[in-house]
Amino acid sequence: MGIIGIGELQEQASRILQQVREKKATYIITDQGRPVALLVPLDTEQMEALIREAGKQAILEGWVVYARMAEEIRQAWPPGQFTQAVLDEVRR
Repeated sequence: MGIIGIGELQEQASRILQQVREKKATYIITDQGRPVALLVPLDTEQMEALIREAGKQAILEGWVVYARMAEEIRQAWPPGQFTQAVLDEVRR
């Protein structure tokens, strides 16, 4: 595991990331000699699967919100009032 300062990381980011990607190198990033971050290689397939799953979850949560809003509108809708009549009134 290498130790690298922020300045060196900025100057040599491409080379360092290449080592992380190709050689699975790991670095402790320091700021004024104190550790502040850890740079580690990721399992690309695992990360892509996690991203896909997070996207699916966000979509499902969106549908839950949509269903809740639709129910609130349905409950607040005046009885006997048709959607087209409400839209016509709003347009006037």
